[in-house]
Amino acid sequence: MKIESRVLLGEETATNSVTRRRVGRWDSVDRTEGSEGEGYDVPLENLYDYEYFDESPPAEDQIDYISSTGPSDPGGAENRSDSDRDSEGTANGVSTESSSTDLVIPPSILRDLITGLSTEPEHRGRRNKRAVRKRDKEYRLLTLDQIAELPFINEEKLSTLLAAESSIPEPESDETTPTNSHPSDRNKDLISLLTNVFSSPYALSKSFLIQKANTSMDISTNNTNAKHKITPEIAVDVVSVCKSYALLESLGDEQIEKCLSNSIHKMGKELYRINRELSRSSRGSMSLPFHLLNVYVIIMECPFLATPRFIHHGFPYLCQAIATLGSRDQEDLVVWFSKYSKENLLRIVQGFQQLITYRILELDSDEYFEVQSDDVIPVAVKSLRLFYLASLLYSKNHGFIRPYNKSRVAIDDKFLLSSRFNDPIIEKFGIYPNAITKPAAAFEDFYNESLNNIIDIQIDIENALASTRKFSFLKYSFVLNAATKVLKLFFESKVQMIEERRRTVFNLILSGGGGDDHPFLNLQVNRNSLLLDTLGNIEAVADIRPEMFKKQLRINFEGEEGLDEGGPQKEFFQLLIEQLFNPDFGMFYVMDNGTDYWFNMFSFENEASFRLIGILLGLAIYNSIILDVHFPITVYRKLLNCTPTYDDLHDSHPQMARSFADILSYKGEDFEDTYMLTFMITYTGPFGDSIEHNLKEDGDNIPVTKDNRKEYVDMYTDWLLNSSIELQFAAFKQGFDIVMKSNYLDDMFTAEEVELLVCGSQDFDFKELEKTTSYDGFTPSHKLMIYFWDVVNNFPEETKRKLLQFITGTDRVPVGGLSKIKMVIVKNGPDSDRLPSAHTCFNALLLPNYPSKEKLTERLMKALKFGKGFGMI
Repeated sequence: MKIESRVLLGEETATNSVTRRRVGRWDSVDRTEGSEGEGYDVPLENLYDYEYFDESPPAEDQIDYISSTGPSDPGGAENRSDSDRDSEGTANGVSTESSSTDLVIPPSILRDLITGLSTEPEHRGRRNKRAVRKRDKEYRLLTLDQIAELPFINEEKLSTLLAAESSIPEPESDETTPTNSHPSDRNKDLISLLTNVFSSPYALSKSFLIQKANTSMDISTNNTNAKHKITPEIAVDVVSVCKSYALLESLGDEQIEKCLSNSIHKMGKELYRINRELSRSSRGSMSLPFHLLNVYVIIMECPFLATPRFIHHGFPYLCQAIATLGSRDQEDLVVWFSKYSKENLLRIVQGFQQLITYRILELDSDEYFEVQSDDVIPVAVKSLRLFYLASLLYSKNHGFIRPYNKSRVAIDDKFLLSSRFNDPIIEKFGIYPNAITKPAAAFEDFYNESLNNIIDIQIDIENALASTRKFSFLKYSFVLNAATKVLKLFFESKVQMIEERRRTVFNLILSGGGGDDHPFLNLQVNRNSLLLDTLGNIEAVADIRPEMFKKQLRINFEGEEGLDEGGPQKEFFQLLIEQLFNPDFGMFYVMDNGTDYWFNMFSFENEASFRLIGILLGLAIYNSIILDVHFPITVYRKLLNCTPTYDDLHDSHPQMARSFADILSYKGEDFEDTYMLTFMITYTGPFGDSIEHNLKEDGDNIPVTKDNRKEYVDMYTDWLLNSSIELQFAAFKQGFDIVMKSNYLDDMFTAEEVELLVCGSQDFDFKELEKTTSYDGFTPSHKLMIYFWDVVNNFPEETKRKLLQFITGTDRVPVGGLSKIKMVIVKNGPDSDRLPSAHTCFNALLLPNYPSKEKLTERLMKALKFGKGFGMI
């Protein structure tokens, strides 16, 4: 029995004629009577240029209606099994095996899909439901035999065509024939075919189909012997596509590139219209029919993607189509592209980045423009998201993933932006970015510096908070670098602080001024008992009113004047961190690299002390304070709900990781005699004694062999990074979560970015600071300023850090480098013997007008040596 996969076209009229409408004009064309299949005298390969109408509807018994099915229909889009979808893919391709299928899609959409009309239906929005129903009844069915007449292309057909054109002899040169004939003169038939196929979604979707003999091809390596599961909705022979593009590229004909660009321009518009109509008719739950996902795969392999003509003309419309795909189609594309190699994924990502950068340069002018409202950049970012997800899924499929605990807290706060953007595909496939150990394309490859430089984060936050569906980059944070994310977190924290102040003032008004509520989180501390004072204040707030941590922090040192506008906070954290991380205090120990700290499992401090450090770390992030804390990156991964594995051991315990690598790579047959290991480990206690610990029950009697050595390494790693410090880290994370849990750092920040958030950047470039410094009373060309920068730039790094701490209150570099510090040098009167001073809250350095370079150096060095404490000036 032959398949009859049917689509809708106009029914014949009583006058044996049909009205044909093309873009911009109307014609009348006679029907060919008695022709096979009751076709029209219009070539079928041009069907996508026309729309057919009938003056009278056919009888009810002549039409088999095709409509979207409801939940009760077992053949509906949501209830189809994989085998059903496979059979649909075969029917829509070229197979003629015994089967029968009707396509589950509204008649109007099917009709438009096949005709491929590039213009909008007239008077859209003014048609009522009766007119739409009448239009849907004015179409008859067309069999697959007639659809098969549409043009298509594959490697074999392309090779045959090129061979035929190459066999045409060159015209003899004479006085009337130019000697430098253009290559396109010999490729007219090829260009015509490419135009017809690449302009029609359906024609291209039936091109380069996988044949049954080639269903085991590996799209990641172009190896036809390696097998993998093909996505049912996508059946593209990618190897054949790449070879065909290579043939076209080898011709060196610019007209071919122009042809493809123009055709894909039209194709993108048509695909966008189809996606929009499907979304309207099925509320986004229906998938594309007829293997139309093939079209996206074929186009993304085009070698001309990154050319200026394609970026300007065709690529934006393709992005518009990708961005409007339904959720199921997006999932299918993510699964498909996750099978690509790292190199192929990176090639596609770079194409999107070039489009975004080109568009920014195109819009760049002296006039301000809102990038969120642009026509191209938002859809390009939405499209790039699919390949970001494909990169994550690639890593999961190859085992580059660590355990991840996606925990949530119930918070009803309209100002918390981070909690609003949970990607459904990430949730479905479990590809949380922080759980990925080795992404196919590095996270940095998705950052676009040009884009980050022009994003107005305030507008982005307003769009995110707006009830309307405005575009916000916060939903697509993978394109944002660490500096932009930190700025977002800064604004979010400020909004929360302002709301807390408003709430407090409102409560005070209602209570008549009574109560002990305060709009700020005030900590009164003494320098001589800093740790005890802080621990008492923090514990009281954490136990009774933890919501107080969302207020703006203010520090008051006893016996010192000065209002905390940022400076006292910085010194408070610095002094406190120095005490808490002192090895003599016993909470942490210095690791083998001599710089990083790790939790001391034998610490005599109670859990409250570790919780205090977690709270301080959260408060520092919330109040935009950079700390001199040196944790390995593994600690930040644990804070972001990841469970470290053997892959993380290289970052925290490199010497142990190298030992384990030797165990895992040993190939000798005498493994047990060489290592003589069991599942019992021995380590040194706090008093120098040896302590034994079984990794598994009766571990001292279980030898480590070549067969179970991987289990031994995994269990030892889990004990070292997790179990041995479980109590200390649990208290530390509890304190951190009291302050930062509601901000959902793990939704937007990677562990590396959180480390930057806490510790600052390592880019200690004073030249960048000089470029962004402003002056009050001086000018950049003033003699004293020339002396100042000459002296400072020749300081050793240690002295530069002291100067930075003197001016800003901390020696840490903010995320983005020293250019993010807005330093001001203020003229503090005429020449005098006064030392330089600073307003650390405002990053202001006050300098008298010293007459010589020598005096400036002497006064400045003395200020750096003895500068300490705060006072009123």
